[in-house]
Amino acid sequence: MGATNAGLAPVTIDDVARAAGVSKVAVSKLLTTDDETSSGLAQLALTGSPNFNVVLPDPDDAVSDLLRLAVPHEDIDAIVRCLPVLRPPGPLRWLLERCVHLLAHCMDHPHTGRRFPTFPNQSKPVRRYFYVLVFLAMLPQLRMLHRQRGIPEHVSWLTLTDLGRRVAVHHRFHGVGGLRDPNSLVHHFTGTLYQLGRLQFERATLNKRLGSSIARAGLPYRPGDPCLSVHIPDYCGPLSPQACNNSFAAAREFFARHFPGERYRIAVCESWLLDTQLAEYLPADSNSCNSSTVSPSARSQQTTTPS
Repeated sequence: MGATNAGLAPVTIDDVARAAGVSKVAVSKLLTTDDETSSGLAQLALTGSPNFNVVLPDPDDAVSDLLRLAVPHEDIDAIVRCLPVLRPPGPLRWLLERCVHLLAHCMDHPHTGRRFPTFPNQSKPVRRYFYVLVFLAMLPQLRMLHRQRGIPEHVSWLTLTDLGRRVAVHHRFHGVGGLRDPNSLVHHFTGTLYQLGRLQFERATLNKRLGSSIARAGLPYRPGDPCLSVHIPDYCGPLSPQACNNSFAAAREFFARHFPGERYRIAVCESWLLDTQLAEYLPADSNSCNSSTVSPSARSQQTTTPS
Protein backbone atom coordinates (compact mmCIF):
# COMPACT_ATOMS: atom_id res chain seq x y z
CA MET A 1 0.00 0.00 0.00
CA GLY A 2 1.26 3.51 -0.81
CA ALA A 3 0.73 6.88 0.80
CA THR A 4 -1.68 9.22 -0.94
CA ASN A 5 -0.25 12.48 0.47
CA ALA A 6 2.13 14.15 -1.95
CA GLY A 7 5.71 14.25 -0.70
CA LEU A 8 5.27 11.45 1.86
CA ALA A 9 7.05 8.16 1.31
CA PRO A 10 4.87 5.03 1.37
CA VAL A 11 4.73 3.29 4.74
CA THR A 12 3.81 -0.36 4.86
CA ILE A 13 2.77 -2.79 7.55
CA ASP A 14 6.28 -4.27 7.23
CA ASP A 15 7.72 -0.86 8.17
CA VAL A 16 5.50 -0.61 11.24
CA ALA A 17 6.32 -4.17 12.33
CA ARG A 18 10.04 -3.52 11.94
CA ALA A 19 9.88 -0.23 13.89
CA ALA A 20 7.74 -1.73 16.65
CA GLY A 21 9.84 -4.87 16.88
CA VAL A 22 6.90 -7.23 16.41
CA SER A 23 5.70 -9.62 13.74
CA LYS A 24 4.01 -8.49 10.55
CA VAL A 25 1.08 -10.75 11.44
CA ALA A 26 0.51 -8.84 14.69
CA VAL A 27 0.40 -5.52 12.84
CA SER A 28 -1.76 -6.92 10.04
CA LYS A 29 -4.38 -7.92 12.60
CA LEU A 30 -4.32 -4.41 14.01
CA LEU A 31 -4.40 -2.09 11.00
CA THR A 32 -6.29 -1.85 7.74
CA THR A 33 -4.39 -1.92 4.46
CA ASP A 34 -6.27 0.79 2.57
CA ASP A 35 -4.87 4.04 1.17
CA GLU A 36 -6.22 6.14 4.03
CA THR A 37 -4.37 4.03 6.59
CA SER A 38 -1.21 4.16 4.48
CA SER A 39 -1.48 7.93 4.36
CA GLY A 40 -1.95 8.07 8.13
CA LEU A 41 1.07 5.86 8.70
CA ALA A 42 3.11 8.05 6.38
CA GLN A 43 2.20 11.07 8.49
CA LEU A 44 3.32 9.24 11.63
CA ALA A 45 6.57 8.11 10.04
CA LEU A 46 7.29 11.64 8.82
CA THR A 47 6.95 13.15 12.31
CA GLY A 48 8.95 10.26 13.80
CA SER A 49 9.30 9.30 17.43
CA PRO A 50 8.57 11.99 20.02
CA ASN A 51 11.36 13.95 21.68
CA PHE A 52 9.48 13.83 24.98
CA ASN A 53 8.17 11.03 27.17
CA VAL A 54 4.65 9.98 26.25
CA VAL A 55 3.12 9.20 29.63
CA LEU A 56 -0.21 7.60 30.30
CA PRO A 57 -1.75 8.61 33.63
CA ASP A 58 -2.13 6.14 36.46
CA PRO A 59 -5.68 4.85 36.99
CA ASP A 60 -6.67 7.40 39.64
CA ASP A 61 -5.48 10.37 37.58
CA ALA A 62 -7.02 8.86 34.45
CA VAL A 63 -10.43 8.68 36.13
CA SER A 64 -10.14 12.32 37.22
CA ASP A 65 -9.17 13.44 33.72
CA LEU A 66 -11.90 11.39 32.03
CA LEU A 67 -14.55 12.89 34.30
CA ARG A 68 -13.36 16.41 33.48
CA LEU A 69 -13.45 15.49 29.79
CA ALA A 70 -17.13 14.52 30.21
CA VAL A 71 -16.52 10.91 29.19
CA PRO A 72 -19.69 8.95 30.07
CA HIS A 73 -19.41 7.17 33.43
CA GLU A 74 -20.19 3.78 31.92
CA ASP A 75 -17.06 3.99 29.75
CA ILE A 76 -14.54 4.93 32.39
CA ASP A 77 -13.82 1.47 33.83
CA ALA A 78 -13.34 0.01 30.34
CA ILE A 79 -10.92 2.80 29.37
CA VAL A 80 -8.90 2.43 32.57
CA ARG A 81 -8.59 -1.32 31.94
CA CYS A 82 -6.96 -0.50 28.58
CA LEU A 83 -4.10 1.47 30.16
CA PRO A 84 -1.83 -1.54 30.94
CA VAL A 85 -2.19 -2.82 27.37
CA LEU A 86 -0.58 0.35 25.98
CA ARG A 87 2.35 0.59 28.37
CA PRO A 88 4.71 -2.16 27.11
CA PRO A 89 6.52 -2.00 23.72
CA GLY A 90 4.53 -3.27 20.75
CA PRO A 91 2.52 -2.04 17.76
CA LEU A 92 -0.09 -0.28 19.90
CA ARG A 93 2.58 1.53 21.91
CA TRP A 94 4.36 2.48 18.67
CA LEU A 95 1.13 3.95 17.34
CA LEU A 96 0.29 5.72 20.61
CA GLU A 97 3.64 7.53 20.81
CA ARG A 98 3.58 8.63 17.20
CA CYS A 99 -0.04 9.74 17.29
CA VAL A 100 0.74 11.90 20.33
CA HIS A 101 3.83 13.26 18.58
CA LEU A 102 1.75 14.04 15.49
CA LEU A 103 -0.55 16.17 17.65
CA ALA A 104 2.39 17.88 19.36
CA HIS A 105 4.03 18.51 15.97
CA CYS A 106 1.13 20.67 14.77
CA MET A 107 0.17 22.13 18.15
CA ASP A 108 -0.80 25.82 18.19
CA HIS A 109 -0.85 25.98 14.38
CA PRO A 110 -3.95 25.85 12.17
CA HIS A 111 -4.19 22.22 11.09
CA THR A 112 -4.77 20.78 7.64
CA GLY A 113 -4.46 17.28 6.29
CA ARG A 114 -3.44 15.38 9.42
CA ARG A 115 -5.02 11.95 9.50
CA PHE A 116 -4.76 9.09 11.95
CA PRO A 117 -4.63 5.45 10.80
CA THR A 118 -7.77 3.35 11.25
CA PHE A 119 -8.38 -0.08 12.71
CA PRO A 120 -10.00 -2.96 10.77
CA ASN A 121 -12.71 -3.51 13.35
CA GLN A 122 -13.79 -2.16 16.70
CA SER A 123 -14.58 -5.40 18.50
CA LYS A 124 -11.95 -5.05 21.24
CA PRO A 125 -12.20 -2.24 23.80
CA VAL A 126 -8.55 -1.25 23.34
CA ARG A 127 -9.25 -0.55 19.67
CA ARG A 128 -12.51 1.30 20.29
CA TYR A 129 -10.92 3.46 22.99
CA PHE A 130 -7.41 3.74 21.53
CA TYR A 131 -7.76 7.35 20.46
CA VAL A 132 -9.37 8.31 23.76
CA LEU A 133 -6.07 7.19 25.30
CA VAL A 134 -4.07 9.11 22.67
CA PHE A 135 -5.86 12.31 23.64
CA LEU A 136 -5.46 11.46 27.31
CA ALA A 137 -1.69 11.12 26.82
CA MET A 138 -1.65 14.43 24.90
CA LEU A 139 -3.45 16.29 27.68
CA PRO A 140 -0.32 17.46 29.61
CA GLN A 141 1.21 18.98 26.46
CA LEU A 142 -2.01 20.77 25.55
CA ARG A 143 -2.71 22.04 29.06
CA MET A 144 0.80 23.52 29.14
CA LEU A 145 0.05 25.38 25.90
CA HIS A 146 -3.24 26.66 27.30
CA ARG A 147 -1.45 27.97 30.39
CA GLN A 148 1.19 29.68 28.25
CA ARG A 149 -1.57 31.33 26.21
CA GLY A 150 -3.44 32.33 29.36
CA ILE A 151 -6.53 30.38 28.31
CA PRO A 152 -9.04 30.43 31.20
CA GLU A 153 -9.56 27.09 32.91
CA HIS A 154 -13.28 26.99 32.17
CA VAL A 155 -12.69 27.57 28.44
CA SER A 156 -9.96 24.94 28.34
CA TRP A 157 -12.08 22.20 29.89
CA LEU A 158 -15.31 23.19 28.13
CA THR A 159 -13.48 22.88 24.79
CA LEU A 160 -12.09 19.46 25.63
CA THR A 161 -15.42 18.02 26.77
CA ASP A 162 -16.08 17.40 23.09
CA LEU A 163 -14.12 14.18 23.65
CA GLY A 164 -16.77 12.89 26.04
CA ARG A 165 -19.48 14.12 23.68
CA ARG A 166 -18.00 12.07 20.82
CA VAL A 167 -17.86 8.96 23.02
CA ALA A 168 -21.56 9.53 23.81
CA VAL A 169 -22.30 9.80 20.08
CA HIS A 170 -20.52 6.47 19.56
CA HIS A 171 -22.86 4.95 22.15
CA ARG A 172 -25.84 6.47 20.38
CA PHE A 173 -25.03 4.96 17.00
CA HIS A 174 -23.20 1.75 17.88
CA GLY A 175 -24.55 0.71 21.27
CA VAL A 176 -21.08 0.59 22.85
CA GLY A 177 -18.48 3.14 23.87
CA GLY A 178 -15.60 4.13 21.63
CA LEU A 179 -14.23 6.86 19.41
CA ARG A 180 -14.51 6.12 15.69
CA ASP A 181 -13.61 9.55 14.29
CA PRO A 182 -10.52 10.82 16.14
CA ASN A 183 -9.63 13.27 13.35
CA SER A 184 -12.61 15.43 14.33
CA LEU A 185 -10.88 16.20 17.66
CA VAL A 186 -7.44 17.13 16.35
CA HIS A 187 -8.27 20.86 16.39
CA HIS A 188 -9.35 20.69 20.04
CA PHE A 189 -6.17 18.94 21.19
CA THR A 190 -3.72 21.10 19.22
CA GLY A 191 -4.94 24.48 20.49
CA THR A 192 -6.60 25.63 17.27
CA LEU A 193 -10.26 25.34 18.37
CA TYR A 194 -12.01 26.73 21.44
CA GLN A 195 -15.58 26.54 22.69
CA LEU A 196 -16.87 29.90 23.82
CA GLY A 197 -20.37 29.43 25.14
CA ARG A 198 -22.70 27.71 22.69
CA LEU A 199 -20.36 27.80 19.67
CA GLN A 200 -16.85 26.62 18.86
CA PHE A 201 -14.34 28.76 16.97
CA GLU A 202 -11.43 27.31 14.99
CA ARG A 203 -8.41 29.33 13.89
CA ALA A 204 -8.38 28.86 10.13
CA THR A 205 -7.99 30.52 6.73
CA LEU A 206 -10.54 31.05 3.98
CA ASN A 207 -10.42 28.27 1.42
CA LYS A 208 -10.56 29.03 -2.30
CA ARG A 209 -14.27 28.35 -2.76
CA LEU A 210 -15.52 30.24 0.26
CA GLY A 211 -12.98 33.06 -0.04
CA SER A 212 -13.89 33.63 -3.68
CA SER A 213 -17.60 33.64 -2.83
CA ILE A 214 -17.07 36.23 -0.10
CA ALA A 215 -14.97 38.40 -2.43
CA ARG A 216 -17.70 38.29 -5.09
CA ALA A 217 -20.19 39.46 -2.46
CA GLY A 218 -18.13 42.64 -2.10
CA LEU A 219 -16.51 41.94 1.25
CA PRO A 220 -12.79 42.79 1.58
CA TYR A 221 -11.60 39.22 2.13
CA ARG A 222 -9.88 36.73 -0.17
CA PRO A 223 -8.81 33.06 -0.14
CA GLY A 224 -6.00 32.56 2.35
CA ASP A 225 -7.11 35.36 4.68
CA PRO A 226 -7.42 34.42 8.37
CA CYS A 227 -10.88 33.57 9.60
CA LEU A 228 -12.67 31.83 12.43
CA SER A 229 -14.45 28.66 11.37
CA VAL A 230 -17.57 28.27 13.49
CA HIS A 231 -18.66 24.82 14.68
CA ILE A 232 -22.02 23.98 16.23
CA PRO A 233 -21.60 21.19 18.80
CA ASP A 234 -24.40 18.77 19.61
CA TYR A 235 -25.75 18.01 23.10
CA CYS A 236 -25.34 21.65 24.14
CA GLY A 237 -28.92 22.84 24.39
CA PRO A 238 -30.88 25.24 22.19
CA LEU A 239 -29.14 27.20 19.46
CA SER A 240 -30.84 30.46 20.39
CA PRO A 241 -30.04 33.84 18.81
CA GLN A 242 -28.94 35.19 22.18
CA ALA A 243 -26.61 32.25 22.81
CA CYS A 244 -25.02 32.77 19.37
CA ASN A 245 -24.65 36.52 19.96
CA ASN A 246 -23.00 35.85 23.31
CA SER A 247 -20.55 33.42 21.70
CA PHE A 248 -19.54 35.89 18.98
CA ALA A 249 -19.10 38.63 21.57
CA ALA A 250 -16.89 36.31 23.61
CA ALA A 251 -14.88 35.38 20.49
CA ARG A 252 -14.01 39.03 19.77
CA GLU A 253 -12.47 39.46 23.20
CA PHE A 254 -10.98 35.97 23.49
CA PHE A 255 -8.92 35.91 20.30
CA ALA A 256 -7.81 39.53 20.63
CA ARG A 257 -6.53 38.79 24.12
CA HIS A 258 -4.99 35.33 23.72
CA PHE A 259 -3.87 35.50 20.08
CA PRO A 260 -2.84 39.14 19.69
CA GLY A 261 -0.63 38.37 16.70
CA GLU A 262 -3.57 37.04 14.68
CA ARG A 263 -6.34 39.33 13.37
CA TYR A 264 -9.70 37.68 12.85
CA ARG A 265 -12.21 40.00 11.20
CA ILE A 266 -14.54 37.40 9.70
CA ALA A 267 -16.12 34.15 10.84
CA VAL A 268 -17.53 31.49 8.53
CA CYS A 269 -19.82 28.56 9.09
CA GLU A 270 -20.78 25.78 6.72
CA SER A 271 -23.60 23.74 8.20
CA TRP A 272 -26.88 22.22 7.12
CA LEU A 273 -28.38 24.21 10.00
CA LEU A 274 -27.94 27.35 7.89
CA ASP A 275 -30.07 26.05 5.01
CA THR A 276 -32.82 28.65 4.54
CA GLN A 277 -35.18 25.93 3.29
CA LEU A 278 -35.44 24.63 6.86
CA ALA A 279 -37.61 27.63 7.74
CA GLU A 280 -40.29 26.19 5.46
CA TYR A 281 -40.46 22.91 7.37
CA LEU A 282 -39.42 23.55 10.98
CA PRO A 283 -41.06 25.59 13.76
CA ALA A 284 -39.64 28.98 14.66
CA ASP A 285 -38.19 27.70 17.94
CA SER A 286 -36.14 24.93 16.27
CA ASN A 287 -32.33 24.94 16.19
CA SER A 288 -32.17 25.95 12.53
CA CYS A 289 -30.85 29.41 11.75
CA ASN A 290 -33.91 31.43 10.76
CA SER A 291 -34.31 35.14 10.18
CA SER A 292 -34.10 35.88 13.89
CA THR A 293 -30.70 34.24 14.14
CA VAL A 294 -28.70 35.55 11.18
CA SER A 295 -29.20 38.21 8.56
CA PRO A 296 -30.26 37.34 4.97
CA SER A 297 -26.83 38.31 3.65
CA ALA A 298 -25.13 36.10 6.21
CA ARG A 299 -27.39 33.19 5.32
CA SER A 300 -26.78 33.57 1.60
CA GLN A 301 -22.99 33.58 2.05
CA GLN A 302 -22.97 31.28 5.08
CA THR A 303 -20.75 33.84 6.79
CA THR A 304 -20.98 36.32 9.59
CA THR A 305 -18.46 38.97 10.61
CA PRO A 306 -17.52 39.26 14.28
CA SER A 307 -16.45 42.90 14.04
